[in-house]
Amino acid sequence: MPTKSKSVWETLSVIDCNAHTEVKNGFTYLSWAWAWKTLKELYPQARFEKLGSSKMSDGSEMVGVRVWIESDSGTVLEDVTEMLPVLDFKNKPVHNPDCFAVNSAYQRCLVKCLAYMGLGMYIYQGETMNPDAPVSYSVQDTEGNKEQVTDLTAVAEIILTFIQGNDKTLDSLRQYWAINKQPIEHLENLDPDNYKRVYEAFTAKANELKETK
Repeated sequence: MPTKSKSVWETLSVIDCNAHTEVKNGFTYLSWAWAWKTLKELYPQARFEKLGSSKMSDGSEMVGVRVWIESDSGTVLEDVTEMLPVLDFKNKPVHNPDCFAVNSAYQRCLVKCLAYMGLGMYIYQGETMNPDAPVSYSVQDTEGNKEQVTDLTAVAEIILTFIQGNDKTLDSLRQYWAINKQPIEHLENLDPDNYKRVYEAFTAKANELKETK
């Protein structure tokens, strides 16, 4: 749940939406169902309203959606109204659209309203990753157990603990290094001092295991 000190934007803009997007014809779309579910879980008082459609002189149509969030006391925390043309798969206006195309436009317009509130705005900015989302790193052992941490020093300590264990074989050591290639590369590129510690420990342990083999 959002804290009272955080605004709606501060709460929604840091959420990573990438696992709930789909790319079609070069355009990235956020799942409207997931987006609305996420908003309702954070703000149960959230509501939306379809404002109807307007037919343009060329036969195309615009749809409107309003989304608003109230506090427990009834105060409006956020209120966004947006319009969107009914578009085809090439993101071009549809002339005389059918009901399916109109309904799809409502869903996209809903998502656009949520973007104005912060949820998925980075997608509209053309970003592939949310620059405001908290950074996290996943370290996995050879049995598939994962630890998620937000600090590279913690990544280094987890890897060092594994390397320095007494039950390691040369094969398991190499497997562990391969499994954690990505967090190790983060160490190498972003935290060279901790990477040096990890690399030297790995090399020493590997040489020790080779001698006892």
